[in-house]
Amino acid sequence: MRRYGDWHLTLIGRWGIRAVALGIGALFALGYVSIWLNAAFGVAVVMALSMPGRRSGFGQVLGGMSYPLYLNAWVGAFAANFIAKRLDLPAAAHHALVCALAVLVAFVLWACVDRQILARRNGWYRPWAGQTAALSGYVLTGIGLIGGLWIFAP
Repeated sequence: MRRYGDWHLTLIGRWGIRAVALGIGALFALGYVSIWLNAAFGVAVVMALSMPGRRSGFGQVLGGMSYPLYLNAWVGAFAANFIAKRLDLPAAAHHALVCALAVLVAFVLWACVDRQILARRNGWYRPWAGQTAALSGYVLTGIGLIGGLWIFAP
């Protein structure tokens, strides 16, 4: 596999990635939406946000929100579609609403769930509890598979 080095960490690389992300964001604002722009925007944003450096509170919030955003972006899209149908929004406004609601949902989930679990997980975790949870998961999966095959077998 060919390696390209750390070009994205150079001054020109960092500003280039930011320019790509902002440029594609401007295209979104103008109503240009395509699967290729979405993919390029996602890559540029991830590269722009994954630069090494000093930790900040804002960066920790954004980093903490990334997994809830990944898992629950559909909730924001679903809500935005519900709202957009009733307000007859143009495509650019609809896309912005999807993004805003997805980020809002991710923030609320991070603040109410993930942050609370991370703050308490060392006090909750015990090896026997993890082993019991794993065993329970395997047993319940087995019961579901066997029950499904028994109920729906031809």
